[in-house]
Parts: sequence; C-alpha cells; structure tokens
Amino acid sequence: MFDKLNTKLLGNEDERAVSPVIGVILMVAVTVILAAVIAAAVMGMGDGLGDTSPTVNADVNVNSDYDNSSSNQDVVYISHGSGDSISQDNINVVLRNDDGATIASMGLGEQSTASVDDGAGGSKDVTLEAGPAEDFGAGSTITVELVDSIGVEDTDLSNEATIQAQVVDTSSDTTVVDAEVELPAYT
Repeated sequence: MFDKLNTKLLGNEDERAVSPVIGVILMVAVTVILAAVIAAAVMGMGDGLGDTSPTVNADVNVNSDYDNSSSNQDVVYISHGSGDSISQDNINVVLRNDDGATIASMGLGEQSTASVDDGAGGSKDVTLEAGPAEDFGAGSTITVELVDSIGVEDTDLSNEATIQAQVVDTSSDTTVVDAEVELPAYT
C-alpha cells in the first residue's frame, strides 16, 4: 500500500528527473536576470534616461523700424511664449544668412563681431549684442541689437535681407527656437 501511495505522490523513477531539470533551468535564468540588473545599476546604464531637452514656444519678430544705417538699434526680438525656462548661462543666440552661414553667435549679455558679406565679394565687420542677461522664461524677450553698423548697407543685414534666428540650449545642445525673418524695407 505504501509503495502505491509513494509512486502516486513522488512518481516513478522516469518522472522524477523532470522536476530537478526545470528547477535548475529556472534558477539559472533568475541568476542571469539578477546579474544583468545589478550590472546595469552599478555601471549607471540608466542614468541618462530621464534627461530631456527643454521645449519652448517662441515668436521671432524683426524691429519694423530697423534701419541699418544707424547704430544701437534692435534688429530681432525673440519672445518666450510658453514652455520650459532656460538659464541665461545655457543660451546661445545664432543668426544665419539666407545661405545658412553663421553671421553671429553669442550668449546673453555678450557681443559678437560678425563679418558680413558686403555683396561685392568682400566683407564688413559689425557688432551685435544679445540681451538682456537673464533667464529665458515665459514672458521674457531676447533682443538682438546692432551695436555698430558702420558700412552695413548692402550686406547680410541690409534692406529686406532674410535672416534665420536660432536659440540654442547649450546644456542639451538642442536648438529650441528656429525661425526665418525678413528685415524690413527702408529708404
């Protein structure tokens, strides 16, 4: 009677080997998965998963009174409408001509001397400044000012020229604002 009961509970010799094999396979699988999770945590493989670049909704406009024959005047306004705030230390303002070549690149509160095409195969230097030196958040405006415009006529910053204004977040190396604007016609 005990032999019959023992066979029913434990199975016969052929059936008993299946359970230990499956148990060993499951133990190896659990060990491998556990080792992979620990290795990923120790090596920091998941550290950068939460990092994202800022999102900004901005308007880019030109000064309708812009006249490149005089100095100390605003050229472009970049207004932050909504989205993430960006620290002034992480902002770079880039102006490009219609060919995509960089006219000027500067941080907030900095000046950039740009060498612009004079339309006759030469170039002229102009000084641009982006400001104010404060964080770029909702409601704030970056102003690009033409500080020195001696001889800018017939250049990339002249009458009805198309320029591209960009704001780059340097912490994530992401362009958060990118717009083309046409400078106004003047007489």
